[in-house]
Amino acid sequence: MKIILSLTVLFLLAISPCMAQKPSGNSSSQSGVEPEIRKLTRSWDEAMVKRDINFLDSLLADDYIISGLAKQRYLDLIKSSEIKYTSFEREIISLRIYGDTALVFGQANVNGQSSPIGWFSSTFSFMDVWVKQQGRWRSVATKAEEIVQTYQKQKIVKFGPEVKASLVIVFKSDVSDEQVEDFRRNVLQVTTSNEGGRRYLSGIRQYLRAPRIQNHNTVAITFHEDITQGQRDEIMKRIKPSSLVYKVFENVAPAEVNLDQ
Repeated sequence: MKIILSLTVLFLLAISPCMAQKPSGNSSSQSGVEPEIRKLTRSWDEAMVKRDINFLDSLLADDYIISGLAKQRYLDLIKSSEIKYTSFEREIISLRIYGDTALVFGQANVNGQSSPIGWFSSTFSFMDVWVKQQGRWRSVATKAEEIVQTYQKQKIVKFGPEVKASLVIVFKSDVSDEQVEDFRRNVLQVTTSNEGGRRYLSGIRQYLRAPRIQNHNTVAITFHEDITQGQRDEIMKRIKPSSLVYKVFENVAPAEVNLDQ
């Protein structure tokens, strides 16, 4: 459990103070920075899933820090972690450029599997600090905070196999883990940028890979409390026609689902 709590894993940490600079007045020289940073962020996400330590080493500055954790320790933890990410996706909400420094703000959706506790899912806000060093952009610091009190009046979001979900989607018995991930990306998410950024459909608050039910892969979805009927209809319209889906249950905890009923 301590592995999950420390960054949903390795990522939910704090940043060193940011450098204050005036925004550059040369807009033409900055025109290519935003797509480059977006592309690097997407590549970073992919490297987390692949555990591509060599790429991460080149992407992060030598003095990169996450809270009090130095770069090498961070890389060692990723390499040796018992956690396997099936997806690590950050949606960039705001990108600000100050000369040779860029600040990236956004929201991340992380899914994976941990040998101690099984499947996990997390959504958290983040900020990355990038600095252009020797002609190329490298990240020097990261701050991320797990979102546990995100919606109306800071209510705590409870989620898990024992907690009632808005939808429990049970897939056909021959559907693989890879097909479930394709379903998540292509049915429950939409593309937000040319660089491959993605976000969940409007109205979806949380997504969870639940334990298998009678040898069927299963996922659970929780809606925002203020989801509109139009948003709900759009989600259902995308889910029900899928050839991968066996059954869909509403307003039930995954642990309570019985396929024989």
